[in-house]
Amino acid sequence: MRFTFLLLAAAGLFIGASTASAWPNGTAQGGLTCSPCHGDASGDVSVSIEGSATLAPSSTGTYLAKIMGTTQVGAGVNVATTDGSLTATAAGTGLSGVEVVHTQRNDTVFQYNFDVTAPAALGAFNLNAAMLGYNDGDGAGNDNWNTTVFTINVVPEPATVLLLGMGLAGLAVVGRRPRA
Repeated sequence: MRFTFLLLAAAGLFIGASTASAWPNGTAQGGLTCSPCHGDASGDVSVSIEGSATLAPSSTGTYLAKIMGTTQVGAGVNVATTDGSLTATAAGTGLSGVEVVHTQRNDTVFQYNFDVTAPAALGAFNLNAAMLGYNDGDGAGNDNWNTTVFTINVVPEPATVLLLGMGLAGLAVVGRRPRA
């Protein structure tokens, strides 16, 4: 049962390399979900991603995916991105293609760190996460899961904006000088 989540994540990779598979109904688009192997999504369980909502082009930030509201023995994770790249940094996680996934049963673990590297172009991209709280092996019907989307905006570095502003101010000053 604990490997079903990984199997579904791997199946999502065959949908297309540019597809972010961890959204909206579990681990993979195209009809695959955490259910029925891990039960139905539960309104009592919530999933969140914490970290900076902005990154400079090609920079890296650390993020935290966590599941709350579960009384299960542990959790699993699957995080995908619509752009940029991910790095698995937490114990018990790895990359399955381009997605961060749990690689072992992680009892008492309900949150996972991972790194995100922003694309070089300005704009917004999403982190899509599916997490499940799993039971102690007494049947899939007692597992629960949910999903979330976290948007990151790629913005110029502050130093770049400052230089641009100074340049524009300089042009304004030069443009106001009387000409001889």
